[in-house]
Amino acid sequence: MSRAQLITGRLVVDPPLDGGLNMAIDELLLRSVQALRLRSGQAGQETLTLRFFQWAEPTLSLGRLQSWEEGRGHPWVREGRPVVRRPTGGGAVEHAQDLSFSLAWVNDGQQIPRGVRESYRFIHGILQEALRHLGCTIELAEQEATPPVGLRRCFAVPSRDDLLLTGEKIAGGAQWHSHGCVLHQGTLRLPWYEHLVTTLEKTFGDALSCEWDQRPLTDPEWEKARARAPLFRLEFLHFVV
Repeated sequence: MSRAQLITGRLVVDPPLDGGLNMAIDELLLRSVQALRLRSGQAGQETLTLRFFQWAEPTLSLGRLQSWEEGRGHPWVREGRPVVRRPTGGGAVEHAQDLSFSLAWVNDGQQIPRGVRESYRFIHGILQEALRHLGCTIELAEQEATPPVGLRRCFAVPSRDDLLLTGEKIAGGAQWHSHGCVLHQGTLRLPWYEHLVTTLEKTFGDALSCEWDQRPLTDPEWEKARARAPLFRLEFLHFVV
């Protein structure tokens, strides 16, 4: 990967939102990056978007390829908690007080390596560096662990290149590659979050050679996301793209 010139990326920091809306916003941001790529013909200003968000209530998210039937066996479903399906892959995640983020970019190898494994490791290396600045000694898992039988749960066992704190998985992520662009969704579970978003903003910016332009969603973007949000919720039996 060649070292890119300094670019400008979009930064979005949202308040806690319901799960369907969180997923719809991430999908929207990927679509926006795709549209900019098609118009410009190359990576450029704001074809890189970083978003931080949390969850308004405890919510179970399923990976893109997990079936609703698998999810219905989870205790949170029996308790009546909300369930959504992510646009990205990976296992089921129980979201509560965790900090989630998404990163959408043009997959041209300029800021982030092209390959799935390479880009995943690169992003987790950024998280590892940010946490190091906050005094945490974080390791990257070196090998895949055998998942338990049944519903695959993201935080049940570490995957290769996941973040470990004293042997426990504290971060995981998954990706969706679509039309020359990538959406990475990740979640961090820590006993504290003070200064975390600010440190992550800076560390991502340094690693990606990017200056952030923090801008909330526009009114038309909110309208589009709200219209799409129901499609990510459990009551819809099929995932629509």
